[in-house]
Amino acid sequence: EANVSQVAFFVDGMFADSQRGIQQVQMYADAGHLIANHSYHHWDLDNVDATAYAQDILKAEQVIGKIPNFKKWYRFPMLHEGDTREKRDQLRAFLTQHGYINGYVTIDSWDFYINQLLQKGLKKGKRFNKDNLRKLYLDHMWNAVRFYDGVAQQFISQPVKHTLLLHDHDVTAMFIKD
Repeated sequence: EANVSQVAFFVDGMFADSQRGIQQVQMYADAGHLIANHSYHHWDLDNVDATAYAQDILKAEQVIGKIPNFKKWYRFPMLHEGDTREKRDQLRAFLTQHGYINGYVTIDSWDFYINQLLQKGLKKGKRFNKDNLRKLYLDHMWNAVRFYDGVAQQFISQPVKHTLLLHDHDVTAMFIKD
């Protein structure tokens, strides 16, 4: 409906490792979207052993690797590539050895946080004004775009093609067309 021809879904293997989850991922693939790896458990590499983390990537690949449109792209949860240079380099080498490329983003919107606030309110039985939520969401997204584009302009001094990070959450679905 939003006239977006193709996006990449970086899938948590744990999410897809159920009948409902794999059906949803398959639905995205059937619509022509790309499917990529986001680990199995969505661990923060800053807080876990690199060897166990690497095995978690392979575990996710076992779940989603046979889905049509699967690409060996990997996006680090929380965008954390490790809390030490050694850990970062170990994981980068692991990804290269297994044929993965980094699924980087240039705009981190923190859209998940707005969704968390919405879900908390709904669980408490609170009502929300959809127009106000839309304005908050769109203003927040636009500010993120302007901020990260400004950083790119400052350090690269030329226009860049951006990759916007969005999460598959209710609030995103409500306002993706906007």
